[in-house]
Amino acid sequence: MNLISLGEVLWDVVGEAEHLGGAPLNFATHAAKLGHGSYLVSAVGTDERGKRALNQIRALGMSTEYIRSLPDHATGHVTVTLHDGGQPCFTFHRPAAYDFAELASSQLEQLALTAPDWIYFGTLAQTSSIVRSTTALLIEAVPSAKCFYDVNLRIGCYNREVVLDLLSSATVTKLNDLEIGMLENLLGDIHHKSLADFCRKYAWRFGWEAVCVTRGDKGCSLLLGADYTTLLIGSAPSLPVVWARCRHGVSTNSSPFRGNLFHEIQLFRHDAAPSHVGHCMHAGLGHLQPCVRYIRGLRSRRSIRPPGTLG
Repeated sequence: MNLISLGEVLWDVVGEAEHLGGAPLNFATHAAKLGHGSYLVSAVGTDERGKRALNQIRALGMSTEYIRSLPDHATGHVTVTLHDGGQPCFTFHRPAAYDFAELASSQLEQLALTAPDWIYFGTLAQTSSIVRSTTALLIEAVPSAKCFYDVNLRIGCYNREVVLDLLSSATVTKLNDLEIGMLENLLGDIHHKSLADFCRKYAWRFGWEAVCVTRGDKGCSLLLGADYTTLLIGSAPSLPVVWARCRHGVSTNSSPFRGNLFHEIQLFRHDAAPSHVGHCMHAGLGHLQPCVRYIRGLRSRRSIRPPGTLG
């Protein structure tokens, strides 16, 4: 399976520490470790952070062929502070290099020749008109590819027009339970009676083949065609803590904040938690195949039916 991930490469700055992240990078890296063809489209500066980012990405086995190095723009970074209860607050410093991710016509042709099965994008970088244009050109160049939208809303980094466009472009959408209310408010919708109600109505409205709602230590809910199910975290006492940490970062134990669907779903299928985070990030990759099979299965499933017929 081949996929293209498009969006931000940035550094989480937490006090004196810096952790390489960005959901598109996380997604691309984990997919590559599963043995899939994974291509990341982004941009960094020619500054010290940009050089470190490229070196770390290469060390993770990823190609940097489609990551621009821009002398006039700083590599992306976000300042992370913790509020009461340990909840992170993100301050994104923009414009950043990833806001200028573009592809030369020859690069677009090269990526089209890989015949990607999936194109992945989030919301943050898509608020840049340049990135939106790059994404549109990519989707047009490979119309057979399915689109995976990782909603991931950050305060001050989204708007109604962009989110509506991305929701409409998606084949599969992933969001968390808090983002449901944010979407409902953003789109002026009434609040839905249940997660199942939201999933079914939004899937029908936007033509999604599947939707995943992550719910913290309560697991996640999945709608695939007509089938709706809830997957719960395993019973091991340490699993919620390990899950909360392992769902973030770039395939090392690098960042305690940034999310990734593959890690979220695979941990719902664990019966026992690894003893520590680093072990989970390394050995846990072998348990992601159920999620990959689930995603592949979309290709052979029927289109969704109207809400009233979804069982």
